[in-house]
Amino acid sequence: MRLSWGKTFVIGLGFMAISAVWPLYDSYMPNFYGGFISSSLIVGLIMAIDNLLGLTLQPWFGARSDRTRSRWGRRLPYLLIGMPVAAVTLLAIPFAREVGLWPLLAVTILMNLAMAMFRSPTVALMPDLTPSPLRSLANGVINLMGGIGGGIILFFGAGLYALSPRYPFLLSAAIMIVVFFCFLLFIREPAVSEQSESSGESPQGLWLAFRQIVTNPDKGTLLLFTALFVLMLGYQSVNTWFTVYAKDVLGVAVNVASKSLIYYVGAFVLFALPAGYIGTKIGRRLTIGIGMVGMAGGFIVTHFLHSLGAVSIALLFLGACWALININTYPMVVELCHPSQTGTYTGLYYIFTQAGGVAAPPLVGFFFDLAGSRRPLFISAAIFMAIAFVLIMAVRKGEAVVAGRAAAAG
Repeated sequence: MRLSWGKTFVIGLGFMAISAVWPLYDSYMPNFYGGFISSSLIVGLIMAIDNLLGLTLQPWFGARSDRTRSRWGRRLPYLLIGMPVAAVTLLAIPFAREVGLWPLLAVTILMNLAMAMFRSPTVALMPDLTPSPLRSLANGVINLMGGIGGGIILFFGAGLYALSPRYPFLLSAAIMIVVFFCFLLFIREPAVSEQSESSGESPQGLWLAFRQIVTNPDKGTLLLFTALFVLMLGYQSVNTWFTVYAKDVLGVAVNVASKSLIYYVGAFVLFALPAGYIGTKIGRRLTIGIGMVGMAGGFIVTHFLHSLGAVSIALLFLGACWALININTYPMVVELCHPSQTGTYTGLYYIFTQAGGVAAPPLVGFFFDLAGSRRPLFISAAIFMAIAFVLIMAVRKGEAVVAGRAAAAG
């Protein structure tokens, strides 16, 4: 048993193309809309469209791909339609801005719809094409390449934007078109076997799968998804509020604080592949648990630091711990389902993690209001991480299954 590095690399290219869109979108679209709309509230609501689709259409397309049968397979049709549309609309955004608000809004919504169409099917390709024991390692490769995609846009985008606002969008669209042809040329999905079709494990809709998880006497799957939700409360609260915390508590400018997050992101990218390797060697749950303990402890230590330099060093440690967690959670989730339901469980994974990300900013903001200060940021994140650790340690499923051992057990 060995990892197909070539196929894993191409799937990683897909995640790289996805990751090259959102830094671009978050960096420049508020400014584009601000040229037409004076209300920050309305701009913020428009910018939340991608989060709304992440909770609705993105999971739905993942579940739908389980039930798709075509000459291209289950997942590829969504990529082969969604990627070109996303690339064209990305390229059209700066031109639409020059025409007016409504063309800009229409093109942006279409771009978000196209991105929602192929993200879950792209991610679901990894467990489809990767043996169970190697999925953590494969997910490490894929997330490493996702980090590279975001890094390309962050590193080159500002310089290109100074030349013309069109150029960063051209770069992102070009990456997506290249990746589209790579999928077209090099990825062939495994056929859905007759044994799988007749096993009684038929593809499910999201609601039916969720209802079965809730009503199942074995609560392991429900505990895992709940742990993911609480985990994202801790992670996303720091992501959202860090620059404001640094301004109010550490006394540094927001733009200076934002630059320090490169330590956090950089450590995650560098540690993505080792995190997958560690998960493969010592088990996913233990690796995730180590990462959660490290993050909870790191958050507590960070609470007592009073300079941005010291906090930046802590962010290096926290980014590495986040890699231990993030790289191994998705492989753990798809281990809990039959192969015919991978897309559905990928959709549920995004629903719970996105829900945590949406709930975190207002919930932690409420804590700030109660305390009359933003000092509780890292303490509240540590509490969320500790709760997630208790939940994940109660899960007794989700480890890699060796094919021979599984057959013997059957």
